Amino acid sequence: MWPLEAQQPANWVTGHNIGFGHEHERPDAGNYVLFDCRALADYEEAKAAVECLETTDEPAFTAELSIDDKMSLV
Repeated sequence: MWPLEAQQPANWVTGHNIGFGHEHERPDAGNYVLFDCRALADYEEAKAAVECLETTDEPAFTAELSIDDKMSLV
């Protein structure tokens, strides 16, 4: 019997081969998948580094994006 660590990648690939996708690619992923960047290691350090930058550039997106548009950017 193969160890569990060796079985997991094989199961993952088999799932893709039979049509399963990733959880974050579901059209309704926003209802089930929550990404909280504050939980990432070094979040506060990265946030402080970004906040101290000065920029006069306009944001790339000024309109509110739909959930489908947001998911397509991920």
